[in-house]
Amino acid sequence: MIENSPIVNDTRKIRCSISDRFDNDVDSYIDYLLSRKNQTAVVAKTEKDAQNETLADYLADHIGVISSSEYVPGGAQMSKDCGKKFAEGMLRKRENP
Repeated sequence: MIENSPIVNDTRKIRCSISDRFDNDVDSYIDYLLSRKNQTAVVAKTEKDAQNETLADYLADHIGVISSSEYVPGGAQMSKDCGKKFAEGMLRKRENP
């Protein structure tokens, strides 16, 4: 991950805005999200459809996908060792709060 890329900076701004809005209270933010759940939930046509729906199906109208191979020969391989990278990032964050 690029530390100061535009998407990272935008995500940080949004995160800070949410944090300020809810006075850094995660429980308050979760309560807000749960209160909005019924207003924003996707209603499946049938219960059977809902049971067979994948996460990709649920998010299909809300996200876009690009192939990194369009920009990086062989692809960026961003998922390679992602668990290890995540753990290392969490360790760095713990060491430098």
